[in-house]
Amino acid sequence: MADTNTQPQQAEQAELVAQRTRQQLQDMFDNTPATVYAKDLEGRYIFVNRQFRERSGMGEQQVLGKTQGELFPHLVGDIGGVWDQQEQDVLASGQTMSFEEVGRTTGRTYLAIKFFLYDADGNPYALCNSSIDITDRKQVEEEVKRRNRDLLLLNRVIAAATSTLDVKEVLTVACHELGQAFDIPQVAAALFNTECTAAVVTAEYLAAGRPSAMGIELPIEANPATQYVTEHKKPLAVANAQHDSRLAAVQHVMVQRGTASLLLLPLIVQERVIGTIGLDAIHPRDFSDREVELASSVAAAVSQALHNAQLYQELTTRRDALEQAVSERTAELQASNRQLEQANKDLLALSRVKTEFVSNVSHELQTPITNLKLRFHLLERDPDRADQHLKVLRRETNRLAHIIEDLLNLSRIDQDRLAYTPTAVDLNTLIYLYGDDRQLLAQNRELTLTCINCPDAPMVQADAGLFGQAVSILLTNALNYTPSGGAVMIRVETREHAGRQWAGIAIEDTGPGILPDELPHLFERFYRGTTGRESGTPGTGLGLAILKEIMDRHQGDIEVHSAGIPGQGATFRLWLPVPQP
Repeated sequence: MADTNTQPQQAEQAELVAQRTRQQLQDMFDNTPATVYAKDLEGRYIFVNRQFRERSGMGEQQVLGKTQGELFPHLVGDIGGVWDQQEQDVLASGQTMSFEEVGRTTGRTYLAIKFFLYDADGNPYALCNSSIDITDRKQVEEEVKRRNRDLLLLNRVIAAATSTLDVKEVLTVACHELGQAFDIPQVAAALFNTECTAAVVTAEYLAAGRPSAMGIELPIEANPATQYVTEHKKPLAVANAQHDSRLAAVQHVMVQRGTASLLLLPLIVQERVIGTIGLDAIHPRDFSDREVELASSVAAAVSQALHNAQLYQELTTRRDALEQAVSERTAELQASNRQLEQANKDLLALSRVKTEFVSNVSHELQTPITNLKLRFHLLERDPDRADQHLKVLRRETNRLAHIIEDLLNLSRIDQDRLAYTPTAVDLNTLIYLYGDDRQLLAQNRELTLTCINCPDAPMVQADAGLFGQAVSILLTNALNYTPSGGAVMIRVETREHAGRQWAGIAIEDTGPGILPDELPHLFERFYRGTTGRESGTPGTGLGLAILKEIMDRHQGDIEVHSAGIPGQGATFRLWLPVPQP
């Protein structure tokens, strides 16, 4: 008894599910921009969406169950009563097919896809159509094609114009390209004579069987058409060339050539009309604004080529000077390109430096700040060991101050606010000043620090504070990275280089040295080589970057020598040019 009651309920539920599914599909297709319909195999409509109903102006009940011929009897002669030709093609092939079709009432273009619907057994039971309005896309495609044709014409003319300085050849190519592009059987180019009394036909394009106009002289005076083009420097379109009064002076030429309509274009060189190009249509024609604009662009390209040829002819005797000017301009452009490329690289490098800056500064500040917090905490808990904690606090505070001072120096350098006051500096005095200052540090680290002067060393022009800072950076690095028992030497040297005398300071140590592949990166900001990272010595990797900026400000030179072999250390030399008498 229970089974008997269950079966109707299941059937009812299945029907409800089917209704919801149909409604969902109907809603989905009603909200698509495509026009969708389905016909059974007898050609009767079994489904239409909202777009179909709106396009046809019919309701769903009017359409369903009807054939195409019944709904649209006025089209029966064109498409048959049940299937149109496209649907017949799909029925014959059994394949999904796509078509472009034009609405008979709207004139709009649609892309239609027609295909079969199959039941659960794989048998076709309906033919489905989905079509979408592609009118706007087609118009865009046509516009793109038109623009491409226009650009192709201009490119051909410009290519020909820039490939030769032969005036006749340039004009011949332009006439040919205009004739082909506008489907006009004759185009003639005429240049004004020296007196500007006549325009002489110099080049032309002729279709087969058309009469030539080569050599014909067309008057300029008493010729309103040519005078208009000359005075206004604008093209002139004449719809009826054989009866227009503006062409009365050349009426016989219009008749002889069978010219029905004419488009006359000026050739302008240095704001002066030197000739014309005439497009002669042998059938009445109204030249559109787009055609006039395109033809004017071609005439402008030809005018530029004529200008180039004219300049070449006039300035032949100055050829060498022009070549030199072109060469210099090319070099300037190449230099500008290199500068732009370098600027782009610098911007990318700056972005990387910025990222590295945040990362490195965060890391470098974290260690002393952590130690300060820890020691303050320990000091509060264990005041009896205050001396020990204060020693660490003092060291970490100095470390923080050093980091901040380096950052401030870099900021001043980047903003060009680094004070630079050059004075006469004695390098011998300078090395003893910094050598004596570092003796106690050297003794504490069991190192030998030696200063060697050069009695013959001349005075140099330098900012004593900045240059002393550069020396201090190198001296501190040498003392930090040289192991106990080693030696550090600072001495004054001289040299002759690039036709000038130089004086400098060399700092040499017996530490682990610098690996060869790390030498190119020494002066990069935040770069710390293997020795710096493995030594455990605090540092930001900014010292040598600051040193490089200081030496650049002095227009000095830096030399670095190291084989990267422990014990052989590294030698840095800071060179300054000696002022010339």
